[in-house]
Amino acid sequence: LEARHIMSGAVKTVCELEQVGTIVKLLRSSGHHGFPVVARGGGGSSAEPRVLGIILRDQLCTVLKHRQFEQRTAPDPSPHLNMPPRGGPSLASPPLTADNFLRPWFRNLVVDELGLRPEDLELYVNLRPYVNDSATVTLQHTSLRRVSRLFRSMGLRHLLVVENCPKVVGVIT
Repeated sequence: LEARHIMSGAVKTVCELEQVGTIVKLLRSSGHHGFPVVARGGGGSSAEPRVLGIILRDQLCTVLKHRQFEQRTAPDPSPHLNMPPRGGPSLASPPLTADNFLRPWFRNLVVDELGLRPEDLELYVNLRPYVNDSATVTLQHTSLRRVSRLFRSMGLRHLLVVENCPKVVGVIT
């Protein structure tokens, strides 16, 4: 057996600069607790997204609750410049710190209790500061024995499965 045989398919990803409404739909429609974060490739819609890391459901809810929003007014820079996406003027509250994610209410936030207004759904969130960019990744043909060793030795909760790096094709939890 290989990683591709036990991974969950149909991976639900978020972009590093994502619309609030898209995040809300994702959280409402999915019971997953971790989502790969991707940067869309350049060169049109056929370009493969590049994996940046992973973000947890509770982290997404906390970012939304603290209204870390911005208006998107300029196109993203060329992916060849290796720069983070640009947003418009920041509408965000003060930047979040680790303490914001350690508070007791951080766990089990519910999307409908975040106090989002309809106009908020059109704004964007830059997820780059909150992404775990050291997420563990394995190839889809990695043996189940190796996957098991990774989980046990590293204490993993999520393992991103990729093919033809860096396209995410699954997640093992």
